[in-house]
Amino acid sequence: MSPPAERQSKWIPGRYPAPGTSSTGDAIRQRRGERGITALDAALLHVPAAAEGWNILLGAVRTKGMLSGDVRELIVSV
Repeated sequence: MSPPAERQSKWIPGRYPAPGTSSTGDAIRQRRGERGITALDAALLHVPAAAEGWNILLGAVRTKGMLSGDVRELIVSV
């Protein structure tokens, strides 16, 4: 099952594992909610350990910190 064309990267073919087939993919879906796996996530899923680390890091920065929203997004964008 591939995502709509607007959700795919122009440069890196993504990996969009079906629900229940990848614990990392499922964790990303849980964190992202309705957005599901993004093109960046799909590119990172070529190296599951990197995708898992990225998901944990960004999840912690966005939901477990006490920084203001603009500072959090600045950290994520760096």
